[in-house]
Amino acid sequence: MENVPVVCILSCSVTNTINSKILAGTYAGKEVPSVPEYIGSFGVETKINAKEILDISYRSVGKSYASGDNSNSGFRTHQQHYVDLRYNLKNGSWDWTANINNVLDKKQYDYAVYKPAYLDLYQKTVYPTLGRQLSLTGRSVF
Repeated sequence: MENVPVVCILSCSVTNTINSKILAGTYAGKEVPSVPEYIGSFGVETKINAKEILDISYRSVGKSYASGDNSNSGFRTHQQHYVDLRYNLKNGSWDWTANINNVLDKKQYDYAVYKPAYLDLYQKTVYPTLGRQLSLTGRSVF
């Protein structure tokens, strides 16, 4: 077995959409509904040995006005925070990847609709996130 030094790779990504505004018309200057203030992530990838990689990352999505709320007078979605894990194994011609997204199984919603013309009880509709998600992918090179 060969000696492979432990290697850590740090990654960071931030997308700032805070200036996402409607440019013309009745709602000019208002924030575009369903566009979050920011989207960001931070991760650490560790090469365990020549065949294995472990990656842990944190994702965050900022608040946004609900779809249909062009006047920005309704409600905003909450910030969302997630922790994800990825394990990769290279074994001969096979490359296996196991992913767990939303490891902590946070119950949040990532899409909302605002209908101001409806009765108060029906103005706000929210759709939950998927919760914890597991996937296993295998690829073979031949």
